[in-house]
Amino acid sequence: MTTQTILAPAHASFPSLTGLSVADTQHPIQTYSQLGGPGRVANKALAIPVHLGPPWHSIEYVCVPAGHNGVGEHLQATDEIYLICSGTGRLTTNGIEEQVGPGTLVMAPKGTRHRLLNASSTDQLSFLVVEVQTDTDQNFARLASTRTLFHDLHASMQQHRSGAFSSHAIKRGTTPLFPPVVEVDLQQSFGGAWRSLVLLELPAGCSVDPYCDTNDRLLFVMSGYASIRIALSKEEEIRVETTDEAVHHSVVVPRGVPCGFGNKASGAAYPLLLACLTVRRDQHPSPSSWREGSAR
Repeated sequence: MTTQTILAPAHASFPSLTGLSVADTQHPIQTYSQLGGPGRVANKALAIPVHLGPPWHSIEYVCVPAGHNGVGEHLQATDEIYLICSGTGRLTTNGIEEQVGPGTLVMAPKGTRHRLLNASSTDQLSFLVVEVQTDTDQNFARLASTRTLFHDLHASMQQHRSGAFSSHAIKRGTTPLFPPVVEVDLQQSFGGAWRSLVLLELPAGCSVDPYCDTNDRLLFVMSGYASIRIALSKEEEIRVETTDEAVHHSVVVPRGVPCGFGNKASGAAYPLLLACLTVRRDQHPSPSSWREGSAR
């Protein structure tokens, strides 16, 4: 990953940038017997929760090596999702065992009891895991008893016509495009401030114009070569460029901050697969007037 910052004047102040975080999945922490599970697990924090503020609790990339390794059974104290990136796993949720694989979205409301083991003797299991704080007065027993496992989001992707990104320009050059996309509404399954998860596939040379969102956004590069631009002010922006497809990259974009992205690859064989998770953060500095003017 390469990150380039174009500096603004020294007196510039950006109060609404609280939580802006750029990370990749290199150099994880090796954890042994994680939550009482067998073997070891590699964890990489993609943001620091105290810097993000509520309701964010954690954002991590997890790799479970091949063999008898995994995360032990535990009672979920927060709302949590897993998005499987690679490999296959055996997920046990409230006593029910199921198989998970690339593109599987797992939703575990507070009160869920679950564990996840690598099901392969040759390939690692990797996934994005995000936790969000929840209020204690929610009906967690009802939510946690609901089976909320979505299989194979890749196969659910439809041609983009409405819904996710319908108000944002997706194009190659000046030509509008309608790439495959799938959107999952997370609000009905959790007590926390989730909004939605979108999985978007951009062909080579395609881009999404910079836009503001009223929610915090987590952009996670599942595969491909991404170019992400975050506008800090009229004079300053951060550019994040993917240089190694084997390394995943993530950006947490606070609400009201313009951000655009695209597939910088030149060959048709290199689509960009990007996950966009939105989370509501009610207590947050208001965007400046120039950002409000650019909101869609």
